[in-house]
Amino acid sequence: MLDRPKTQPEINKFRRESLIRATLQVVAEKGIQSATIADICTAAGVSRGLANHYFDSKDQLLECAFRAMFKELDIVSAEAEAAEDRATRKLLAITYATFSNDFFNPTARAANLSFWSASLASVPLSAINREVYSGYHQHLQSLFADAAREHGVTLDACHAAISLIGMIDGLWLGLALRNGQYTPDLAYRMCREHIKAQLKLSEDDPILAQPLDIEKRTSLSD
Repeated sequence: MLDRPKTQPEINKFRRESLIRATLQVVAEKGIQSATIADICTAAGVSRGLANHYFDSKDQLLECAFRAMFKELDIVSAEAEAAEDRATRKLLAITYATFSNDFFNPTARAANLSFWSASLASVPLSAINREVYSGYHQHLQSLFADAAREHGVTLDACHAAISLIGMIDGLWLGLALRNGQYTPDLAYRMCREHIKAQLKLSEDDPILAQPLDIEKRTSLSD
């Protein structure tokens, strides 16, 4: 059993995080427009007054929840990446993590769809999305540049990163909409083929033969 928060800062952090988790749950179930503060407070098991104490408005709570969703992916990806010592392996691990059950779960799928749609009309949500994707692109670009040096190949790291992000997002969206044409495992393998092609690797390259650390502790089952 987890220790209950004891100090006021710990209690404040716990309550804020509980409200944010509840927001993601309610948004996943009802969508952003239909989600109400009352629904969120019920899901979090707190009073409306307590929610008002920590967040000025529903919009602020939604913005915090949107950031939290990206942060969760960052945490899953960072843990996967940290287990690998080569840039190529890090690229593969990040991609695998994106489709793994650690992040690709029913709540994340539904909440992501709602937030992506809402960000088209919401300036704050759109700004968060641009900020996160800018950092995401820069990181993948750096990894592609390092991986190219590992294998002695020349590539446009910027374009390689953009195309990988486009593949991941498109495949992730298709899976979230449950189009039934492919599985998370196949989605990962298609992205793996893209990384392999960018780096001009053969299928029997030793760097591809060894299973990723993340494959040993999570799955890509739909």
